[in-house]
Amino acid sequence: MNRNPRRDKFAKAKIEEPNLNLRLSTELFLKRDDHPLNDLCYMKVFDNTRKAHQVTETDASEAKLDRKVYRIRNKELVTVFGDDFEGMKEIQRVSKATIGILADAESNLLRHSFLDILGTAEEVTTAEELILDETLKTYSSLIFPVILMPAIIYGDNITIPVHKVNHVLGNYSSNLLRMETESGAWIKIEPGLSSLGSEWRVVNVFGPQENIVKAKSLIESVICEHEELSSDEALNEMMHQFKEPSCGELIDGKKLKGKQQAEEGGSGVSEKEGDVHEEDEVDEKEGDESKEKRQKGVEVSGPTLILASGCYGSYLHCVSHAWK
Repeated sequence: MNRNPRRDKFAKAKIEEPNLNLRLSTELFLKRDDHPLNDLCYMKVFDNTRKAHQVTETDASEAKLDRKVYRIRNKELVTVFGDDFEGMKEIQRVSKATIGILADAESNLLRHSFLDILGTAEEVTTAEELILDETLKTYSSLIFPVILMPAIIYGDNITIPVHKVNHVLGNYSSNLLRMETESGAWIKIEPGLSSLGSEWRVVNVFGPQENIVKAKSLIESVICEHEELSSDEALNEMMHQFKEPSCGELIDGKKLKGKQQAEEGGSGVSEKEGDVHEEDEVDEKEGDESKEKRQKGVEVSGPTLILASGCYGSYLHCVSHAWK
């Protein structure tokens, strides 16, 4: 059988795990921008209200529907789908699938969102492939990270000296991208100070457990390979990377522009709209082996399981549990 390079590429750009039997309620569908981010709620839904009711009726009649829920980084949404997610609207139109963008307090803090894709098996597959295709156009044909993660992932972190940050990033973030590609994990250097002080920075890693282990190993290898640069050089390069907004900031940025341009504000998003400020909201933990790792210039903490709710009702909660 001949291999399909396009399908092979899509397979590498996602990590798929079976979703629980999630049911889409019309009530939840109607929870939009005005709903607080304490509970998991839809920020955007790409479909019409009539279709939302049809989906519920079809689900109740036990018709064969497919549904996939993924986690995606907000920087991909901003870069690829533009103002008010115009690109996502086109994907919904072509695929005929219902596509929702969800967020809650946990995902908002991490600058992640959830993609909920619902429809027939063919509609869901088409929507998924169109999303991957558009996103992968922003990367090299050979080097690209995982775009779509499972809704449930693990999180871990390493604390590194600030003068090592530039080595982890590389020129134009080339090292970071290479490590994400090789490990299949997401890697994010936090702009805020570590609990250890101003000379340290936290590197958060997200993904399946085995991918996190590989990513941490790659980071440690990069740190050991390179000679040291000054703290100023590292900070200058690092600050260019911290423009990834929360889902709330995506929505608020569009609203702010709408108020300035017209009496009725918009509710879309653009990376260039409004000043986006990263908040130092990620907790850093020192592991049992922190002393030993510190001598090597690396601080490590234990992995944390990051959960998305498996029951989609009027209220959904995303709970983080320490993994032991």
